[in-house]
Amino acid sequence: MTLDEFLRYCQEQGWHCVSNAAFGVERGYPFAAIYRTGGRGAGTVQLQFQVAGRLTGATLRSLRKTLPRGCTIQPSNQAGSLAVQCSAAGEGLLPNFQRTLEACTGALREAMLPVPDTCPLCRQPGCDALALVNGYVPVHAACVQSQTQDTLARAEANQVSGNYVTGLIGALLGGVVGSIPALLCLYFLEYYVGILYMLIPMAAYYGYKLFKGKMNRAALVCSIAGALFSLVVMQVAGVYITGAQVGYFFPPAYVLGLLPELLAAIPLTHYVFLALGIFLSWGYISRTSRHEVQNVAAVQATLQPYRRDAGAWAGPSAPSYKGPELDER
Repeated sequence: MTLDEFLRYCQEQGWHCVSNAAFGVERGYPFAAIYRTGGRGAGTVQLQFQVAGRLTGATLRSLRKTLPRGCTIQPSNQAGSLAVQCSAAGEGLLPNFQRTLEACTGALREAMLPVPDTCPLCRQPGCDALALVNGYVPVHAACVQSQTQDTLARAEANQVSGNYVTGLIGALLGGVVGSIPALLCLYFLEYYVGILYMLIPMAAYYGYKLFKGKMNRAALVCSIAGALFSLVVMQVAGVYITGAQVGYFFPPAYVLGLLPELLAAIPLTHYVFLALGIFLSWGYISRTSRHEVQNVAAVQATLQPYRRDAGAWAGPSAPSYKGPELDER
């Protein structure tokens, strides 16, 4: 089944379609159905629900027994989140998807798990709309509108007042701060913790933002520069830590004279772990103002009116919106 066929089916059901996803309410439960193109055009659909309460093992085991062949529950570390991957095995993708939709809502009703009524943006009850905010959940339409306007205003202001020099300084300082856990672990526990090296580029990126750097591709470049600079600081700090352990303080001029040798002696392990940290944090440190604007625009596109008492749409289905593909996370 192709994406167009999936969207056509969803529109026939009266669901709201945005890019490669459909959003609706089934038996009172808001859901998101995200289509992914598979090998040889097969395609899969991930069905997502977000509820208030804990999905117990008994609920998941009961649901697993009722799912059609080719549909599996996906692991999630988010409380109240239920995601089921549907494939075309057995009867086909659309029948599997529809049966899974019915099985999931049935299991949630049986477990008496309610729909959240607290807006994730302002943490207040009385939601009047639905939007994709860490799940397809009830929100205040005004909160989504305000978030969109604030993000656009910040992006425009950053393009005017953002400064590369102050941003680079912030990235260098952030990289140094982010390297402290890895440095302490290395010199006092005497072993490398690879995951700590992920903090270094992330802290450099945060420092770049904190010091009002212009949020374009320069943010990524400066974050990597800050992470590399942290290796130099770690070498220098290592000299002082070693000296402190034997009760001696090296004069700064002496350490500066050793700097070429210290740079040449940076262990390859540092570079390997830092490269791994940059790779793992790439999705975070590569974000720009453009990405933030796209994200809020995608949330805005999924916004629909909602009446909690009726457990259904309060208005007609909106036309399909063609935009960037939505991520299922």
